[in-house]
Amino acid sequence: MLYSENIDLLADYITLYKPGEKQFMNINHLNFSTANRMLEADGFYYSNNTGKTTANRNKLKVDLGTLKISDLDIKEIFNAHRINLGEIVLTRPRLVLEQMKKEKKSGQKTGHGKFVYPFDSSMVRSVQVRSILLQKGKFDFIVKSPSDTVNPDNQLYVTGVDLSVKKIHLTPEKHYTLSTSSFINSFNLNVRKVRYDLPDKLNRIEIGGITLNSADTTLVVSDFALIPKVDKYKYGPAKGFQTDWIHLTNKKLTVSNIHLNKLLFEKKLITPSITLDGLRVFVFRDKRVPFVEVYKPLPPEQLRNLSTLIRIDSLTINDGNVVYQEFGEKSKAPGEIYITDMNGMLYNITNDTSVLAKQPKLFLGAQAAFAGKGLIKLQVVFDLPDTSDVFYMGLILADLDLRELNRMLAPTAFVKVKSGYDKNLIMTAKANNDYAYGEMRFYYNDLKIAVLNKKTETPKGLGNALLSFFANSFFINSNNPKLLKLRKGEVFFERNKYKSIFNYWVKTFLSGVVTSIGAKSNKKQIQKIQEAQLKKFEPITAPE
Repeated sequence: MLYSENIDLLADYITLYKPGEKQFMNINHLNFSTANRMLEADGFYYSNNTGKTTANRNKLKVDLGTLKISDLDIKEIFNAHRINLGEIVLTRPRLVLEQMKKEKKSGQKTGHGKFVYPFDSSMVRSVQVRSILLQKGKFDFIVKSPSDTVNPDNQLYVTGVDLSVKKIHLTPEKHYTLSTSSFINSFNLNVRKVRYDLPDKLNRIEIGGITLNSADTTLVVSDFALIPKVDKYKYGPAKGFQTDWIHLTNKKLTVSNIHLNKLLFEKKLITPSITLDGLRVFVFRDKRVPFVEVYKPLPPEQLRNLSTLIRIDSLTINDGNVVYQEFGEKSKAPGEIYITDMNGMLYNITNDTSVLAKQPKLFLGAQAAFAGKGLIKLQVVFDLPDTSDVFYMGLILADLDLRELNRMLAPTAFVKVKSGYDKNLIMTAKANNDYAYGEMRFYYNDLKIAVLNKKTETPKGLGNALLSFFANSFFINSNNPKLLKLRKGEVFFERNKYKSIFNYWVKTFLSGVVTSIGAKSNKKQIQKIQEAQLKKFEPITAPE
């Protein structure tokens, strides 16, 4: 029998290299003592990056930085076949993985949310670790396509990771999930400075910080940004078709009581609340780029088509700003509309049939300042199970100098509002995937417009002057009510199913405006709907 009261191991510059397998490992400094049961290692480095990445081989580089393990009992490992460790501390570890993308085979499953005991149970009967502390970690993850090994499809860079895990316990009798009750007592994750280059190679995501605490399972994402890599005028041509250039930032995203295991492995997003604070959205669309007809489903159909189960009780937006710019086919400059001080909530965002059986409606309510001045309120109610995608819409727009609309009207419609004040506008409508109809009460005064020259975008010229005169004199009511009689607008719009719901809402709104001011009538279209469908429709009420 060989017995030793204490073993001290001290080694510097340990190198292992397998030329055939192209693997390399190095440890600059290793120190271990059985007396104090402490292991320390510096400069632990592993790499298989000695050749080119192929379809069957990924590049991996691991630098553990400084590694410290306390309470490492060698006698218990050999005699009792149990690994019981105190604290594992990793400082400044670095991992780089370069992966070659593989095509997913038909019917191939991505995971089941469980993993088995990672050791041979005859050799290791259990594993216990009091705590793991990872400090200032750095990770790079790169995915390449076999057809293009120069330009990566995906690139994820994480500059700083801090992770604290308490009381890990593994035994061979159990299958484990990410649920903290399975094998982890608690954890705390803090991620800093994340950059993700999207597969389209035209956009990237940047995140200032991510925190996740198992105590309340709250996920917080700070300083989120979706950033286009190209100029807004080059984005559409780079895509090859007309689409939105979007620059989006959000100061803080909070997801409460998130079920991680269900999200990652069961494809279920379940949370009582999501909150967006400080949302800023800038959207630009260039209509000179060819438009490709692609069907755009409304939100109820989008939810029904998702493979992920969604159950979000509420989504809140605080202090949001949105700017939309559009460059018309014949415009000289982009038109613009914007809203500020946006606050809103969505309730019951779900495709869970068990929830829909009790509450089938999705509710949206929002309030903002239109053009930074006028008050705008929006209420929308979606009937989620209805396959015709029925929804009800109520809108209020008040206290607005109508000249604020010139930012959009002049460059895109070649019409300018010379004067006019919106005292109050109330629109109610019912819609589905085919059309919207309803009523508008638009209270305004002193409305006058000017028709602009399409080349100069000015009202100069005899023809434009005559058009403006006839429009103001014979077609447009300058005041509403007029002689104490309110002209009610008829809301009607047939949906273009190749465009988004926001386009649908705006065009529905404008249909009521043009009939309210006397420029057009939608009575015939509405009468057709009333004859065929009105008996099926519920009453429409204005938002409060």
